[in-house]
Amino acid sequence: MNHPQAHKPGVPKLLPVLIVAILAGMYYFAGYVDISTPERTVQSFYKAYFDKDYETVADHLSVFWAANILPQYQNLSPAELLEKRDAIVTETGTALRNMEENQPPQPGLSIEVLKEYSKTGEYSALIIYQVMEQEQPIQKEVAFLIKEAAGYKIISFSPIEDSDLESINEYNLDQLDASFKILLGVH
Repeated sequence: MNHPQAHKPGVPKLLPVLIVAILAGMYYFAGYVDISTPERTVQSFYKAYFDKDYETVADHLSVFWAANILPQYQNLSPAELLEKRDAIVTETGTALRNMEENQPPQPGLSIEVLKEYSKTGEYSALIIYQVMEQEQPIQKEVAFLIKEAAGYKIISFSPIEDSDLESINEYNLDQLDASFKILLGVH
């Protein structure tokens, strides 16, 4: 006689396989698909700068910014700059290291992103952040970012006064997006 087998208690054999597959998928997404936010780009840029990791600093800069310090690239078209991104990043890291080699380290520097002022468009972003020294605010700055090389890269940054912060709330990224779209050659 065939007797039905009783269900054995325990962990289903498929469960460990599912767990491994889910973890592998999460790792892949975080490492290869997840596009860094503009805020994370600015934070990573400054952390690398304060740590004197100029290769990472260069990777977070737009080729359009980098062309300003690399004379050999100043006459290239936007498309050519984008095409030569890898070489430009490498040369920018070297140039920054050479410019900064005699600068003493400045311990205690950090930044704090003021998320209430952050704006992100389709091709651009605007980030306001506070430069801190020993956890005390010393200056506010604004960074403009362009979506380049599958992420946001810093195209310019400068100090900003508290009196200008109100106008940031009213600032619309539509014109900047349109300009960056043209610069990037997006149709």
